[in-house]
Amino acid sequence: TVRVLSRRKEPLKVFSGVVKSASDFVVRFKMPGTLKELPLKVGQRLKKGDLIAVLEPQNLKERLAQAETALELADSELRNARSVLERVQKLYESKSASSTDLESAQKGFETARSERNNAQKRLELTQRQLAMAELTAPADCRVTSVNAKPDDSVDAEDRLALLNCGNALEIEASVPEVFIVNINEG
Repeated sequence: TVRVLSRRKEPLKVFSGVVKSASDFVVRFKMPGTLKELPLKVGQRLKKGDLIAVLEPQNLKERLAQAETALELADSELRNARSVLERVQKLYESKSASSTDLESAQKGFETARSERNNAQKRLELTQRQLAMAELTAPADCRVTSVNAKPDDSVDAEDRLALLNCGNALEIEASVPEVFIVNINEG
């Protein structure tokens, strides 16, 4: 309940409501995993950039190694396809290869280049996911609640903790319409 004092000689009006931080930050991951670290305690003060949560990275590290290997293989296949294309182009120019042979070599090169681009994108995605496995404080904050613990299995968007990252407050109250015209900012 919030009591609002009037500067005028009108009677005091009392409304029920909630006072909360205007700058809460919900700690959550954008992907599922097993929580490795959540070194937070209610009331703890955090500085911007402090580590606040870590997902178990083993699966992501394995996927990163696979993506790196796939990119190396795609690079090798692209070099091979380029070499074949250059050889067939020379043979075609000397009339020792058919246009069908040239088209086949060009298609092989285009396929290899496409596979290499896809492998590069998969590697970049896995690198971004690995980076998202660690969360840091967005600003100077205070921990207001902790809803998980290490070794918990978490889904994407699960609320792990709540941080208050500022001094501004918001008040939510149900005020009858007849009184709204009398409310001023300040």
